Amino acid sequence: MESDDQQIEELKRWWAENGRAVVLGVVLGLGSVGGYLGWQRYTAAQAETASTLYSRMVNTQALQNHSAVVTQADELIAEFPDSAYSALAGLVAASSAYAGGDVDNTVRLLQWAESHAPEPEVSHVARLRLARVLAEKESFDAALSALDRIDSKSFSDLAIETRGDVLIAKGDADAARASYDEVLSSTTLDSRGRARVQAKLDELGASGS
Repeated sequence: MESDDQQIEELKRWWAENGRAVVLGVVLGLGSVGGYLGWQRYTAAQAETASTLYSRMVNTQALQNHSAVVTQADELIAEFPDSAYSALAGLVAASSAYAGGDVDNTVRLLQWAESHAPEPEVSHVARLRLARVLAEKESFDAALSALDRIDSKSFSDLAIETRGDVLIAKGDADAARASYDEVLSSTTLDSRGRARVQAKLDELGASGS
């Protein structure tokens, strides 16, 4: 679960810098000036509380207290289900649950983040991670279905590569080889990704061998 870590870190930094502006931007379309100002104050207070809970959870993760991270994420999700902080908390807590060997909570939290994230990028990261975990559980069709829900060009290369990984786990080497060939033909794949995918393809060997 490493190839998309940099992207989710960038998402977290982006939200820390722009989250308040996003929330207030949504509010701009809400009715009268008086109602807007009241809602603005309420939303800002809610965002601040959600941010505090998220920070607490991240600090707990640094202590590698995996079960506590899951508990704190669930508290944040229950109290602020529509907050982007909750979606990010789902991703962070899923990583902690996975590190602690709790696969069921890993899947649950990734599924929640996928379906509730206000930003599509967060949903796509959740889908990539979900596909990998489901493949480990040998739920191959569900893993491939998660990848089918990724419709962003920015995540296309990773989605195709991950599809190849899932197909290898499923025992379909020819289909996996086709996926790796497809991603190697991409013009957006960077040199590091190209080397990684080529190594996987080389390990598979020639078709039928």
